[in-house]
Amino acid sequence: MRRWFLSYHSPDQALAERLKIALERKDTGAHVFFAASSLRAGGFWSRALAEEIAQADAFILLVGERGVGNWQVLEYDEALERRAKSPDFPVILVLLERQTAPGLPFLRQLHWIVTPDPASEKDVAKLLDAVSGSSARLAELWRYTSPYRGLPAMEEQDSDYFFGRERETVEVLNVLAAASAPCRSAISRWKHCGGGRRRSAISWVWSPRCRATLPA
Repeated sequence: MRRWFLSYHSPDQALAERLKIALERKDTGAHVFFAASSLRAGGFWSRALAEEIAQADAFILLVGERGVGNWQVLEYDEALERRAKSPDFPVILVLLERQTAPGLPFLRQLHWIVTPDPASEKDVAKLLDAVSGSSARLAELWRYTSPYRGLPAMEEQDSDYFFGRERETVEVLNVLAAASAPCRSAISRWKHCGGGRRRSAISWVWSPRCRATLPA
C-alpha cells in the first residue's frame, strides 16, 4: 500500500480534498495523509506530522490560491531533510496555474506539476508517474487512466490519448499550413461542433503541440 503525504494550506482545503479523492480513486489501496481527517484533535501535531512524513512513500506540496502556509513550510523542511538522506524519496510540487511559486529552498530542483486542476486525470497520472520513477514516460498516461471516453466527444485536452493515424495527421497539418488565415480560423470554430469522430480527430490536430507547427 502506497502512502502519500498531502501538504496543503488550510484555506485551500477543498482543493486538497479533491486531489486526495482523485489519488485514492486511481491509486487503489493507497493511504493519503490529509490533516483534516488524519490528525487527532488535541494530539501532538508536530510529532504526528513528522511520523507521517517518515512513513510516506511520496510527499506532495500543494500550492493553491492562498499560497503556502506556515505548517506547510515545516512539513516541506521535514520532507526535504528526508530526501537529503534518501534521494529516491519523491517530493513533488503541485502548483495551481497562475499562482506564484513559493520561495522555498531547493524547490527548483524538485519535480513540478503546474496545472489549472490538480485533481484532473492527467495530473494524477503525472503524480503516479513521478512516484514510479523513470521507467514510465509521460507519454504513457494510459498506464494510469482509461483513454476511452465512451460517448462524450474528445476535446483538445484529451490529445494525449489520441494516437495512431500519424500519416493522416501530417497530411491534415500540411493542408492547414497551406491554408489562409481566415480558413484556419473557420476550422478552429468548426472543431466545437459536430459528432464525436470529427471532434476526436480535431482534438489531436488542433492540440497545442500540433498547433504550434502552424503559421500565425
